[in-house]
Amino acid sequence: MPPGRPCRPRPLLRCTPRRAADPGSSAGGAAAGGSSGDSSDGKAPPPPPAPSLGAAAAAAQRRALVAESLARLRRENQVLQAAIANVMDDKGPAGGGGSSSSSSSSSSSSSGGGSGSGGGSGSGSSGGGGGVRASTSGGATSTQGGASQGGQAPTAAARPAAVEAPAAPPRAPDKPAAPQPAAAPVAAAAPTPGPSLGLGPSAWGQPTQPLEPMVPPRPPRAKAGRPAPRCETPLTLIFCAAEVAPWSKTGGLGDVAGALPPALAARGHRVVVVAPRHANGGADLARYAGLAEVKPLTGGGLTGGGSTGQGSAGQGSAGGALTGAQRPARVTLQLAGRPQEVAYYRHYSAAEGVDWLFVDHEAFRRPGTPYGDARGPFEDNLFRFALLSLAALEAPLQLPPADGGRPYCEDSNIVFMANDWHSALLPVFLQARYRPAGAYPSAPCALAIHNLAHQGLFPSHAFNGLSLPGGAYGLLEWRPPRAEPKKDEHGHSNDHGHGQPKINVLKAGITASQLLLTVSPTYAAEITSTPQEGGLDALLRSRAGDLRGIVNGIDTEEWGPEDDPHIAAPYSAADMRGKAACKRALQREMRLPGDPRAPLLGFVGRLDRQKGPDVILEALPRLAELGCQVVMLGSGDPEYERALSEAARQYGFFFRAHVGFSVPLAHRVVAGCDALLMPSRFEPCGLNQLYAMAYGTVPIVAATGGLVDTVEDVSPFGGDEGTGWTFSPPTPEALGGAVAAAVRAYRRRPAEWAGAARRGMQRDSGWRDAAAKYERVLLDLRSAHAPAAAQAAAPQAAAGRAAPRA
Repeated sequence: MPPGRPCRPRPLLRCTPRRAADPGSSAGGAAAGGSSGDSSDGKAPPPPPAPSLGAAAAAAQRRALVAESLARLRRENQVLQAAIANVMDDKGPAGGGGSSSSSSSSSSSSSGGGSGSGGGSGSGSSGGGGGVRASTSGGATSTQGGASQGGQAPTAAARPAAVEAPAAPPRAPDKPAAPQPAAAPVAAAAPTPGPSLGLGPSAWGQPTQPLEPMVPPRPPRAKAGRPAPRCETPLTLIFCAAEVAPWSKTGGLGDVAGALPPALAARGHRVVVVAPRHANGGADLARYAGLAEVKPLTGGGLTGGGSTGQGSAGQGSAGGALTGAQRPARVTLQLAGRPQEVAYYRHYSAAEGVDWLFVDHEAFRRPGTPYGDARGPFEDNLFRFALLSLAALEAPLQLPPADGGRPYCEDSNIVFMANDWHSALLPVFLQARYRPAGAYPSAPCALAIHNLAHQGLFPSHAFNGLSLPGGAYGLLEWRPPRAEPKKDEHGHSNDHGHGQPKINVLKAGITASQLLLTVSPTYAAEITSTPQEGGLDALLRSRAGDLRGIVNGIDTEEWGPEDDPHIAAPYSAADMRGKAACKRALQREMRLPGDPRAPLLGFVGRLDRQKGPDVILEALPRLAELGCQVVMLGSGDPEYERALSEAARQYGFFFRAHVGFSVPLAHRVVAGCDALLMPSRFEPCGLNQLYAMAYGTVPIVAATGGLVDTVEDVSPFGGDEGTGWTFSPPTPEALGGAVAAAVRAYRRRPAEWAGAARRGMQRDSGWRDAAAKYERVLLDLRSAHAPAAAQAAAPQAAAGRAAPRA
């Protein structure tokens, strides 16, 4: 450096984490002030010259500036943590600690629905032109209003770590108080393969991190109103689902399976839920801690190897039951040409009244999501979910009841309820294997369709592995309409058309079930009146008389701003001052300008074509013209994830994206935003709009499916009606028009906006009304299929009356 020239440090642009050394990079590239590069002749570059005294002074000054910046950031973080701690102290203990960051890949789900229970809370630092935030825990992506087809596989590459904001893990109301995991992730136990099942190359995936830790449930808050009325003719309801919250959840199916059964049990019904015990290679076993293994009464499945269990097939299980040490630990089922041993683990609370049963088998222990791993859906998903359906049919025959009453199979009012294609084989097995053996001679089965897009398509030769009589092939055979080859987004079929024979599991369930349910009246009308992918609309039209649409509810204990531990301040419809604090906190967390006049719009959901994230991205220029701020949270299709990252760089002055999923952050986005965007191309029910209204966040949604049934349009002429805005078709232009109308009300008619937000909060979105509707249709179903003697003995069953019990 020339003598006398002042020493000027380089301006500090941003602090970025140092990347690991690339094996192909030069050795000295990471030196202070140096840059990495390759020499033209392939040799390592010469070492840098020794710094002069001036250069050393400049380096010291740069280090001082960096240290000062880091110290300032630490002080700001401490102030934020102290403020959050004060809020938590005011509200009482919220349980659980902050979520931690890891570097495993995020699992993306395939369900059609709401917030998933996975992913750590990652608070990313955004520079002047950025705002990309990456979640790096192994959580599963949520979707609302629908089930998973087979789980879109988790992304193979790990995302960069992000700075974490303090947040409490999600609570699990009225569910088991699983022990809090230590700071280090639970070690993934090596699975024991056992006998070969011919599972294919995707059978055993790479270990993944566990889902967000479960925390002990908080005492439920007191609610006004009468308790649910008790049914005069209670049913014994056997639910079967591939996932159930909070133990395993990737989307809306898990939410429904975890919330509807307790709501029905509160009305006096005996309720059993059968789901897989998803171990995720051992990483998620802590979620099932404290569950006791249940010894069966006989051990031999009705259609399996060993004893036939005929004593429990309509003649009373006591006749063939074993006692004490004679009772085996597992039930043997016949599937795929060989005996399959399964174990059951139970959680039961007398106050809740639901018998939660989790099926253990080596096929449910492997690493990955409930449906797949980094290489795609598990190739033996047909076997796995056929085994689940058989286990649900065996549970009432083989297991002692949790409530100490009569065996479930002896109840004349037993009704089965399957959910989506994963358990659609249950009515097929019931018809083809169990009734001919004398079990469940009059028990009906209802099939709930959460998302028709996921049908369970497999090659026709896979029928041979189901251990069904040959006459049952006609139930599953499927020749879809001729169409262009198209890969199913969840990987189970890559030639949707061309008339090739297949087996369609959902089609078989629709044909064999006595009642069809879906998750909203509008979606029921859509799937019977408009062409559907795969051509099932014709079959559904033929069963239209047996199809009912019932809107889902939400867990108001988990989703409510009055005492949500994840948000900055509590509030209610009577006092909404805390919502402004939540907005300021979200703007700070996302590094957006703290402008209270700027409408803050949010999106939370799975990144795939159904949810329409591309519609929002294409509308960003229009949203910028309207002076909005936009926050998007989600993961899924890698192309959409890259598009979010690129948009955050291009529109960083008003747009932020968190690529990944975090339940605590989802709560903060829903509470902090002024409006929630849902430009779905189709939406069977949708849960996010219900969450938004519960938090006084106005939904702006596409006019489709359950969104039409739950969001009432605000009148452009004013008035005291409406909870949000709908638009059609789901295009950037239509979305921009709806947002423009909402922004006019936000800025020019604040009282009208506040009224829409308050009406949304006052809307009853819980499960009480939905459970009453489910009860009514299930009572009608049981009455229509009850034996003549039972109908004479219980003439009120068909009416489905319910009255309070003294």
